Amino acid sequence: MKTTTIFNGLKFVLLLSVFLFAQAHRAPQTMGGTIMGVVFGPDSLPVSDAHILIKNGLPATVSNRKGYFQLSPLPQGIYTIKIDHVAYRKKFLKNIRVRANSITQLDTVFLKPKICTKP
Repeated sequence: MKTTTIFNGLKFVLLLSVFLFAQAHRAPQTMGGTIMGVVFGPDSLPVSDAHILIKNGLPATVSNRKGYFQLSPLPQGIYTIKIDHVAYRKKFLKNIRVRANSITQLDTVFLKPKICTKP
């Protein structure tokens, strides 16, 4: 009777070990990609509170006080990004490629000021 109990215990431990090993070595889940960048004005000062949007309405964000922004998680694909600020002209960045589990670092974005005319 004791031999059967020990054998069943060893069988359980062996099956549990195989299961845990399989879980540890399975393919990782595909995660979204990330777009990161920084926005400056024509004076090379950071632009805070710039609205950064993906053209098809996926996640949006706002640049921080140092001009940095991050959009994530994004499905793998090619995107057009719109950068908008009340004091600057809109800027579109086209053909931005995002890969799964990767960070796409954009070149520094420089915005041009809006030209205001008096009524």
